[in-house]
Amino acid sequence: MDQDFDGGVRIPFLAKVSDLSKRWNWSRNTVFSFLRTLENDGAIEVKQCQNGTLIRVLNIFRKDAKTSENNGDSCSAER
Repeated sequence: MDQDFDGGVRIPFLAKVSDLSKRWNWSRNTVFSFLRTLENDGAIEVKQCQNGTLIRVLNIFRKDAKTSENNGDSCSAER
């Protein structure tokens, strides 16, 4: 199995696009597009299966992501 940066194992999970679309209140096409975008970015691997979509998270950190200090998305009470 693949190991991530802290030694944990990246275990794939099975999801149904219809369940994700209901949960996120998105169309099925939007969910497919979002998953495809994440896959193209190298964040996840997606495999279509008979019972759903198998998703494995590969990388949750993007090289070009801005820090909270740079984009104003801070969780602290100070602004």
